[in-house]
Amino acid sequence: MRFVKVFLLLSLLAFCITLIGGVGSVLSKQIPKSMFSSQEERVAFVAKLDAGLKNGGAAMEEAKRLNEEFSAKVVLRQRAVLWGQIFAYVLVVLTATLLYLRSTPNRANKEPA
Repeated sequence: MRFVKVFLLLSLLAFCITLIGGVGSVLSKQIPKSMFSSQEERVAFVAKLDAGLKNGGAAMEEAKRLNEEFSAKVVLRQRAVLWGQIFAYVLVVLTATLLYLRSTPNRANKEPA
């Protein structure tokens, strides 16, 4: 019976870790798209960057500045997702540890046979 409890607990732990990683990955991929309120705004931003990089000069400097601002916002949000994942991992491991300790009998309280 102890084997079944440990097996199920480890399976649950692996499932939760996989789920946390998958959700974090999906959120990280969606962050750049969610920075804009509409599809048209995103297309206009990309077109402005492309035009600035192709033309050079002052337009290129403006494109670099816009790209740096955009990247800074994206990095902050991706960092928040990463810290959320780390917190979730710690919480899952702590919960699994407490469940394991709760499900196994305390050897100090057993009477000698």
